[in-house]
Formats: sequence, structure tokens, C-alpha cells
Amino acid sequence: MTTNITSVLTEVEKDTWSTPLDIFTALDQEFNFCLDACASNNNYKVENFITIEQNALECSWWDHIPLGTINPMVWINPPYSRGSIKAFTKAALKQRNSGIGSVMMVPLTPEAQWFDADQTQELRIITGGRVAFIHPVTGEPQKDNPKGSMLVIFRPDCSPIATKYIDRDYLIELGQQILTSKEAA
Repeated sequence: MTTNITSVLTEVEKDTWSTPLDIFTALDQEFNFCLDACASNNNYKVENFITIEQNALECSWWDHIPLGTINPMVWINPPYSRGSIKAFTKAALKQRNSGIGSVMMVPLTPEAQWFDADQTQELRIITGGRVAFIHPVTGEPQKDNPKGSMLVIFRPDCSPIATKYIDRDYLIELGQQILTSKEAA
């Protein structure tokens, strides 16, 4: 009998799954993230990041954004544990009111209590398959994600609400192309 490696994770590890680098890179190409607001020393995606100890839910994100940054956009892959997505949604809204935009990757669960479409400027539903998040211990992509994913985008300019669809494989391919060109440079 094999043990499900997910079931033996600690509570902290369960909340530290990482976004695949190729998908993040494709999104970073568009949004030019200046901060990862939900990271650890092992899974950050942006050089400037906020750890659980620094508490992105309570601190000003401006304190972590490089001086002189214009139209800052922040990456958020929040923990999926109970209440965490709602808390990060509230934090993103608060930071948006101070002029900081953000992109949050969350489960495709628009029926969830944390979800309020009226508070976002854009939703991007990822189609064509589920995101294989990176296991916090093994560092390997896990293809058994039980839910689809969507991007919730908060913009300070309060642009009109839009829902779009983006193909997962397109993001992966674009991200891989960008990563390959960076390695070649």
C-alpha cells in the first residue's frame, strides 16, 4: 500500500504549494510583478516577497515594493486553508485602495463565500486542464489537483469588470519560451 504524500504534510507545508515557474513566468511577462505577497524563502517567485512571519495580511505592501515603482502589481498564490483566501482577498482590496494592483491565483470556486465578483476588475478562468502545483516537499509538479484555477485581478484604476478564459497549455508554452530565451541570453 502506498502512502499519499499529500496526507503526510504538516499544516504549514499544506499551505506552501508553489505556482509552476512556467505559468508564473507567462503571467509575469504581462503584469511585471514587483512583489510576491504570499511566499517563503523556498517558494518565492519575485525577488521582493513577504513571508508568513512578515504577515501580508497586516503590513503595508508599499513597505516591500521597490522605491520608484510605477503601477505596482503584486503576485498572490494564497494558502487554500480555511479562511485564507478570503483574508487575502480582503488584503488585496485594502492594498488596491492604496494604489497597488494584484493578481491572485485561486481555486475555480465562484460559489465560495470569499468570492465577490463585484470587487474584482477581471477574472481569468484557466481552461484546458488543471494547474500542476509544485509539491512543497518533493518540489515535483502534482497533476492530481482536485479543482481548476482562476486568476482574480484587482486593479487600482477600477477598470470595468471582465471575465476571460486563458488556456493552461498556452501559459505553460509561453512561460517555457520566456525561460528558454532568458537562459540563452
